[in-house]
Amino acid sequence: MYGRKVGLAAATLHALSPAGVFLVAPYSEALFSLFSFAAHVQYVLGSSSTSSPSLSPSPSSSAAKISSSSSSYVPSMRSHLYKLLAGMFFALATLLRSNGVFFGLIFLLDLFEAMMHRSQYRHGWFAHVTSTIVAGALIGLAFVTPQFLAYREYCLDTTTTTTAVTSITTTTNLRPWCTATIPSVYTFVQKHYWNVGFLRYWTLSNVPLFLIAAPMLCMLIAPSVQVILRSYNSYTNPHPPLTSQSSQSKTASTTTSIRSSCTPAARQGILLRLAMPQLLVALLALTTFHVQIVNRISSGYPLWYIFLAVALVGPPEGKETESQGDTDGHRYGQDARETPRT
Repeated sequence: MYGRKVGLAAATLHALSPAGVFLVAPYSEALFSLFSFAAHVQYVLGSSSTSSPSLSPSPSSSAAKISSSSSSYVPSMRSHLYKLLAGMFFALATLLRSNGVFFGLIFLLDLFEAMMHRSQYRHGWFAHVTSTIVAGALIGLAFVTPQFLAYREYCLDTTTTTTAVTSITTTTNLRPWCTATIPSVYTFVQKHYWNVGFLRYWTLSNVPLFLIAAPMLCMLIAPSVQVILRSYNSYTNPHPPLTSQSSQSKTASTTTSIRSSCTPAARQGILLRLAMPQLLVALLALTTFHVQIVNRISSGYPLWYIFLAVALVGPPEGKETESQGDTDGHRYGQDARETPRT
């Protein structure tokens, strides 16, 4: 029930988000949010479809079997399908707004972890890596395709003049960005027409715009940093295995993890993947973009909604933590499986 409350609160926050009129106008923001949320739903479902770590249900199981370091994973065909669907929806979001390319960080981290922990896969490692690469490639393709079409239109426009002696081909309407090392129409348009660039917006006259954007920047950066720091601490100082102080608590926790197919560590991994694109967009808005647009482009990133929703709803009453070391910073991740409701 707590997860449902968080989902409802997060959905309400989206309806009342600073994006405001952009979400109800015929503009890209609403569709970007739709495809972004649809992609996150598919990704979370795919993560939940991956077989849980092999835990022995016997009360006499050694602590090592509970430890995540001894886990082995078996990605299912369903998880591969969900991941490909997530890549497709992220690609559609990227076609609408170029900042959707940052969602590729999700699959980049998946690929990195698959390479680092190959020994923990009983089988299906190659299929897992392949689906991850394909999903990420879909995002890259969606980002590159509009730029390729622009390059073909403005940089390969040639005319041929034929005379009795020779045929001369000349290039006309060649734009300055065509000769750049990495020709990008996005970069050129934003720099040439909107003066977008690193710290270019940091002028005294723009201070009011920074003040307008400050609350949203805090909402984007704060939960992202908390999640990333928690993930780093979990990696460098893993929680000790569950002890046998309470066999009943241990057995109940293990049973819950198997039934939900999403362990606390898996939920933390999902939250980390939500945090990375959100933090990158916030930092770029602060240093490079026109900072005030963060109030509308933030509408497609779900983590800050979850963060605020948990702050509004409050912690679950009478619910025991599932592992040692659960702290206030992790409360908003307790029900990460409810993320699709946002």
